[in-house]
Formats: sequence, C-alpha cells, structure tokens
Amino acid sequence: MIINNKDIKKFGATLLDYDIENSEIVNYNDWLDGSFTPDTHRQLFKFSYITCTFLIRQKNTDLAEIMISNFIKHSSKAILDIECLSRKYKGVIEDVTKEKITRGIFELEVKWKTEYSFKEEPEFILEGKSGSVFVPGNEGTPAFVEIMPLVNMIDLTINGLGDDILLKNLTKDKIIIIDGEKGQVSEEGKNKYMDYDSWGFPYLVPGENTISIDRDNVDVKIKYKSRWI
Repeated sequence: MIINNKDIKKFGATLLDYDIENSEIVNYNDWLDGSFTPDTHRQLFKFSYITCTFLIRQKNTDLAEIMISNFIKHSSKAILDIECLSRKYKGVIEDVTKEKITRGIFELEVKWKTEYSFKEEPEFILEGKSGSVFVPGNEGTPAFVEIMPLVNMIDLTINGLGDDILLKNLTKDKIIIIDGEKGQVSEEGKNKYMDYDSWGFPYLVPGENTISIDRDNVDVKIKYKSRWI
C-alpha cells in the first residue's frame, strides 16, 4: 500500500485488511399535506470511510511506538493507493486504535474520512476547434485546462466544460491555466481572473463530453480525474 507516494513498508507496516464504506447519501425532500407522494428536491452523495488494519513490526516497543507516531503524522491527510484497487482515495484520519501483540509488534486500525474515489486519466488534447472526450466514473469532476495561444487574441470562448467560458486578452505563447478544482485562473503564474468570464469553473461529466473553441491558432489541453461515489 502506498500513502502520499510513500510505501508503508518504510514504517515497518503491512496491510492486513481494509473495508470501504459506501458514500453517505443526503436527501432533501418534503411530503406536503394532501400529496400522494413525497417530493425529493435533490440528493447528494458525500463522505465515505475507509478502515485499514496494519501490522507494525519493529525491533522493540519503543521503536514501534515512534514508527506508529510517524505513520499517523504522515497519513493524517492522505492519498490512499491500495495495490489491488484501480482507484485512489483522498481523506483525513478520523480515528486510530492500536493493540500491542507482543514486544515491538502492534496491530493498528486507522479510519479515514474520504472524498470520492478517483483515477488519474490520460491528458486530453483538443485537435482543431472541436473534439470529444469520454469520462469514466459516475460523478462530475473538475477540469484543469491549459491554453496556449499561438497568436495574440482579443478573446477566446470555450464550450463544453460546464458553463461557457470567455477569456480575454490572450498573449502569444503565454500559457493560461484554469484550475477547476482550486477555482483559480493564471497566466504564466500570475492571477488572470479579471480576464475570465463564466458563471463557474470548468468540469466534465461522466460519459461523452464535446469541447469546442471559437478560434484557430490555440492549443488546449485538459487534465482530469474520473470520480466515483
């Protein structure tokens, strides 16, 4: 198992077992007097939980306690990568319990409160003024969009990433980044939000997504992670 790009063997840990709970479901509904059926306004999928059981083995109890402390600190905010799973999980530690087996050996149970599971997908490069990308998963996912104009442009419109996006004052060979996850727009590392016009930030939905732009002479690349509840 890999946690935050570090093999748990570095802590003398072995994964014994894991359990993944389904996402919490939150319903917003009403059953009005006189109505035959309730009205569900919306349904949200929220946090899930992963509980992992580890065996910590060191030469003595003192060293084992130190390694457990280091392991918890390293894993408090974590990207969890279990070898037999194709998806990763991002979460924070919710609870930790430990049991001493014998000198230098502990059983450690760690529970993480996690977001959607995700899988990093290949970068999508828009060829021409329109193209389609198929997104696996069953939840929408924020998009990381990289735009490099090959000539100076007054503006550029991008469609197909949620709400239409209008970018203004594009400079030849200067890369503009729209980060849908962080809600940031930058050009060569500097804030460019004042030249960004949209009701939201870019995202993709499960299934086929058609992306288009209204200008030639511009390179567009899109990075994203497919997500599951």
